[in-house]
Amino acid sequence: PNPDGVDTWDAAKVRQELGSQAYGNISSISINADFGSGRTTTVNVSGDGKNNSFSGSDFKNFFNLRAPSNINIVGPLYNIEQR
Repeated sequence: PNPDGVDTWDAAKVRQELGSQAYGNISSISINADFGSGRTTTVNVSGDGKNNSFSGSDFKNFFNLRAPSNINIVGPLYNIEQR
């Protein structure tokens, strides 16, 4: 259980709940940023024959939900690198 005393979903549970919306493989990922305001504005994700765009703040929240505690996005401006 997490600090709130409730069960934390593992990766398999997240995939099950997302169903066909989940990505098995990501072929490309990119960002758009407004450097004047210092914010990532959009994150574009492609893979498994589909494309999605997320607001920078939504992607940050989604990422931080599943990231280990020592890896997270802190500020409003960030970059994403594909390995």
